[in-house]
Amino acid sequence: TLIIDMRLNFGGAPLGLAGYLTDQVIEMGQLEYYSEKTGKFEPDGIRDKIYPMSRQFEFKNKILLVGDGCASACELEAYGFSQLDGVEVVGMFPTGGVEAEVARGQFELPAGLSLQAPTGRFTLPDGSLFLEGQGVQPTLRVPITAENVLSNEDVVLRAAEEALR
Repeated sequence: TLIIDMRLNFGGAPLGLAGYLTDQVIEMGQLEYYSEKTGKFEPDGIRDKIYPMSRQFEFKNKILLVGDGCASACELEAYGFSQLDGVEVVGMFPTGGVEAEVARGQFELPAGLSLQAPTGRFTLPDGSLFLEGQGVQPTLRVPITAENVLSNEDVVLRAAEEALR
């Protein structure tokens, strides 16, 4: 059994770790920027993919724990894991839903202030937005109840363990 906890990770550089757990290519988002010329979002580069790694690992049960503390590159990793055969995605909340391109959106303001804003978006092959505003959704949603919220126990992990039984 493998339990991957992606609930509190604010991003960084995606590594495509799901490639260690599948021999299939996982389609990711296509980066697009708005074009003043065409008045539409246009593709930039090629669609991201997670490729199988030469070394593979196999687990009978795979659980992915998600929450809204998973953002940016964490969402890319979580999405990759969520696409694996037989994985159960467990959480009270989806991932943050904030995967967008900000490289062109860095602005220096007066008085030493700065601003970062998304200027690009990622889409799936069907044209829908990739992760932005929705995140990676749990397939097993842990209810938000007074008992769960006030518990000293990790109720999401407990729900994952119960799903394994």
